[in-house]
Amino acid sequence: KQVFVKETEEKMLSREEAANFLCVSKGTLDNWVRVKLINSYKLGCKILFKRSELMQVINDNRVND
Repeated sequence: KQVFVKETEEKMLSREEAANFLCVSKGTLDNWVRVKLINSYKLGCKILFKRSELMQVINDNRVND
């Protein structure tokens, strides 16, 4: 019996990619995960971030001029 997993278009970023995307250090990224500003997902030994959730954090914390 074959099991088919619905392919998702959700882009997952590594820790380094997420830090670069947000223009912050990996230490700052780790702090934001710790204080629950952003979510992280563990897949085996990798920590991943959803690009859409990072975009939402950016939009939610945008400073209007």
